[in-house]
Amino acid sequence: MPIDSDVAARFALLEGLTSLREAYSTEAGREQLRRFDDWGPVPGPPGVTTRDDVALGPHGSVPVRVYEPAQAGDMPPPCLVWLHGGGFISG
Repeated sequence: MPIDSDVAARFALLEGLTSLREAYSTEAGREQLRRFDDWGPVPGPPGVTTRDDVALGPHGSVPVRVYEPAQAGDMPPPCLVWLHGGGFISG
């Protein structure tokens, strides 16, 4: 299976890194990974407004992004909650 061209174009940002463990051990390595992971602002889907907010968690505030579709008549809008435990890093 071919690698997505947008992802492949970013591989140069990982130049010189030998392992994630080593990269995370230095500030320069962490900054290099931040540049690789930063896709910049991405436009939201059409007909949906987005806003960043926070939810209170047991260890402080947790950043969340809220997507709100346009109201369709008398029907309440659909709901989707997407969570992950933080183990999905770098793609």
